[in-house]
Amino acid sequence: MKRKLWILTLISLFTLAWGGCSDDLTSDTGSGTGDTDTNNGDGNGNGTGDSSSDSTGGNGSDFQVCATATTDMTRIATRVMLLEDKSKSMEKSDKWNLAMAAIEGMVTEFDNDIAFGLDLLPAAGNEMCGINSNVVEDVAVGNADTILGTLEQTGPENATPLYLNMSSYLNSDYAPIFLDGKGESYLVIISDGMDTCGAEGVFEQNGYASTSADLEAVTTQLLTDYGIKTIVIGFGDGADPDQLDAIAAAGGTAWDKYIPAGDGDALSTALKDIAQTVVVSCKFEIGTFDAEDVNLDLVNVLFDGTPVPRDDDCAQNTGWSWIDDSRTAIQFCDKACATLEKETVNSIDVQIACSSDDVSVVGID
Repeated sequence: MKRKLWILTLISLFTLAWGGCSDDLTSDTGSGTGDTDTNNGDGNGNGTGDSSSDSTGGNGSDFQVCATATTDMTRIATRVMLLEDKSKSMEKSDKWNLAMAAIEGMVTEFDNDIAFGLDLLPAAGNEMCGINSNVVEDVAVGNADTILGTLEQTGPENATPLYLNMSSYLNSDYAPIFLDGKGESYLVIISDGMDTCGAEGVFEQNGYASTSADLEAVTTQLLTDYGIKTIVIGFGDGADPDQLDAIAAAGGTAWDKYIPAGDGDALSTALKDIAQTVVVSCKFEIGTFDAEDVNLDLVNVLFDGTPVPRDDDCAQNTGWSWIDDSRTAIQFCDKACATLEKETVNSIDVQIACSSDDVSVVGID
């Protein structure tokens, strides 16, 4: 798999507590750090510098800066919640063991790059349509051993409460980390059949307990309310195309139809293809700053020195936006994220000003 190490730089531009800047500061949207006499910022808005600083940004920038602080940004790992069907039909054709092997290959290879979680339907026990009160394993980087250990201790039983289990994710307490909105989050469903329990949790032996419209609606709500994108794999020859396609079409990904996996090798390939596609996260922690030192209303973000437009709440799906009101993390919207996914960006710069004289915000017209 092709991997790229990004150089992620955070540049904070702020006035020194004991020094000032020139009154005639001008700005464009270029990138680069200045040639101050000292450059000892700690990345928390508390950098130090010589009060006689007279630096000018590089890469075509003509603004003068008071001082600079540099720190690494932290990529927020993509979250992938594996929702595995362990209904009784998974005993047939050794599907359960084949599924465990495919999951093992995925979570082991990407253990350090993706925050994986695990959920199982139905819940263990005697209830045909039982569901868990909390997710089996919430997402975390380095979670492979825990997930594989959990799978080894369970096996196929009972029915397929697919609609009920998906609906559980509409409660933020069900999987608190997966549902906190801070990372790119994907629900990956692996099912060999169809929903057989419906919204009331009553087993229907002939299937079709839920309609395709029911499943489409809950998938749409997950995407709208929590930003959860859903990908669905039909494993074996008993998967119901109507129900699974309804989920896939509303899932918000390029996989707008369910992925057919007729055997273990096909399932392994599908899971690894998904992981390779989603591994590039478009959300980054930039840390916290003292509001007295910086102005978080005045921020520029650049890819290799080229400004990325600010796109609040990703309204235009073009540039970058704060993830939430805490303004400690940013996200890149669809168009900018697609640029990152091409793995052609070598550096991401975030410039934070102390006043409107220092950096001009790039916005969408």
